[in-house]
Amino acid sequence: MKIHIGRLLALCVLLSPAAAAERISLGQAIADGLRMNPTYQNRTLDRESADRRRERSAKDRRFRLDAQAGYLYKSDTMRIETPGVTIPGVGTVPGNSIEAGLHHNFDINLRLSQPIYTGGVLTLSTELEAVGQAIAANREELERNDIAGRIKISYFEHSRLLKQYETLSTLSRTLDLHEARLVRLVAEGMARKTDLLETRSRIEETRIALNDVDNAVQREKIHFQTLCGHDPEEIEPDYRESGLDMENSLARFREQHPVIRSLNNRIRGVEIRERILSGRFKPQVRAFAEAHYGKPGLDYFKKEWSAYLQGGIQIDWALFDWNKRKEDRALLHIETRQLENQREQYIQDITESTRQLYSSLDSLKKRLDHTDRLLEYSTEDSRLKSELYAEKQIPNIDYLTALENRNNHRIQMDEIRIRIEQVKVRINTLIGRTKEDPS
Repeated sequence: MKIHIGRLLALCVLLSPAAAAERISLGQAIADGLRMNPTYQNRTLDRESADRRRERSAKDRRFRLDAQAGYLYKSDTMRIETPGVTIPGVGTVPGNSIEAGLHHNFDINLRLSQPIYTGGVLTLSTELEAVGQAIAANREELERNDIAGRIKISYFEHSRLLKQYETLSTLSRTLDLHEARLVRLVAEGMARKTDLLETRSRIEETRIALNDVDNAVQREKIHFQTLCGHDPEEIEPDYRESGLDMENSLARFREQHPVIRSLNNRIRGVEIRERILSGRFKPQVRAFAEAHYGKPGLDYFKKEWSAYLQGGIQIDWALFDWNKRKEDRALLHIETRQLENQREQYIQDITESTRQLYSSLDSLKKRLDHTDRLLEYSTEDSRLKSELYAEKQIPNIDYLTALENRNNHRIQMDEIRIRIEQVKVRINTLIGRTKEDPS
């Protein structure tokens, strides 16, 4: 009796006002689980990295300022030789040798450059980074949906096991009362000892089942704690998963699922890359201005430090590349078709899985109705057989079987209800929808 009494005491504590005041919503548990999940944190970092890459790409269209300092040694320099000149009546003017430049050359400069025309390459590069930003955000959302789904499934699984434990505990208490009554009846010679032995065997079997379920409860509790850092008992009770009908779910999946959006973005990214490819075969125009301070300066005949400015326009134009541009375009077209096929295959796979889940959901709802009637019948049957056994009209084993049937039907009812919620969670996770979504 120690196991199930301890569990029931824990349930009583959880139902106390103090415990209720400390409970949190399942949404809060999911938020805490996201914060402590390393994979999700990496997805968040991926998105932040994509945000920064887009910002950096936008700055490529702005001017750039660079500084340079250089030293150049020349083992020889150019010399200009002037021959001697003889002037009649004056004499001879000797020739001269003038050195142009120095052996040791220094140059310090600032260079400012500004793209003027790039055929749209820089603007398209920023658009391409924005596509990467959207893909990273979609992957983050996909991971968030997956983690939220796992936390919800674990929550419902713990609830299912706990309800099963409660039902078995109720059966155990009923068998204990029946055993106590039989002990008195056997002592008075009004019942057979075999009835008492049969009852005690059922009690032990029930306690074994209680121990197994208790172990399963503890395992699921540990799993839930690992996912979100909370005990399942901390969550507000009676959470129910919302749902859409199948057609609306499939429509929402096709329009808003993160994977579909990512594939659409990747297709758009290929289109942008093709436009960038075309832009690179247009003239690339850049203006520049430079401020120099060197020794020697522009005048190589002067051997002192001097400053000067220069500027201009630089044009680069790719004219011939052995038809590689055509091949690159063909490769991009193949990539686009592959992505379109991947998107179509994903839609087919998820549509099939979603329809199967809705079929399971309908089946569970029908099964719930049938099991509800079975529980009603078995409850009445156990009541009648209790009276019949008291009147010595049926054997004890029939009464015990009726109790077990009623208990099994209660467990089945609770399990079906939980399974329905879990299937709804799986549907929402599959189509990329959470309860907090407005649609």
